[in-house]
Amino acid sequence: MNIDLKLQKNLIIFGIPLLIVGIMVAVAKSPIFIANPNSLSIGITFDLLLTVPLVYFLLIRKTSIPKTTLVPFLIFGVIICSFILPIEHQNYLSLFKIWVLPVVELSILSFVIFNLRKGIKRFRLNKNESFDFFTTLKSTCYEILPRGIVMPVVTEMAVFYYGFLNWRKRELKNNELHIRLVSSRCNACYY
Repeated sequence: MNIDLKLQKNLIIFGIPLLIVGIMVAVAKSPIFIANPNSLSIGITFDLLLTVPLVYFLLIRKTSIPKTTLVPFLIFGVIICSFILPIEHQNYLSLFKIWVLPVVELSILSFVIFNLRKGIKRFRLNKNESFDFFTTLKSTCYEILPRGIVMPVVTEMAVFYYGFLNWRKRELKNNELHIRLVSSRCNACYY
């Protein structure tokens, strides 16, 4: 029951914007567009670049779907608009590409840098609790990333770290050496 409700909700959230995109593609390929290309190209451009992302945002604003997923819908609208409109009717699309897309790119870059700095600060705080890189990275990523992507991200970062940056044997302290010897003796008892 709950799975059906979630499936219906996701179908609505993603289906309505995709339905609008489909309608715009159909209008651009119809004989109506050939009769009125100037006015319909403006409408199609604004629908794909503004209406679709706005409708998607209104559908996800009270859900757990990240608001950053709005950007792929915007990029998707630019790509679709570039393909379905003739070049001579892409005036507003060209203005959007020149003035709005750089602002979106800078916003994404700022967001990534901000979260990266926040992650580095949390990593340094967590580093005091554990001497192991993997454990510290995992606890930090659980604080800043969605739970579903933590382990793949941590695993990839750890492979890179241990494979390229920290591949030498680490010098053990006296208490670490003692613990390793004791644990290896205990493991030898079981064999």
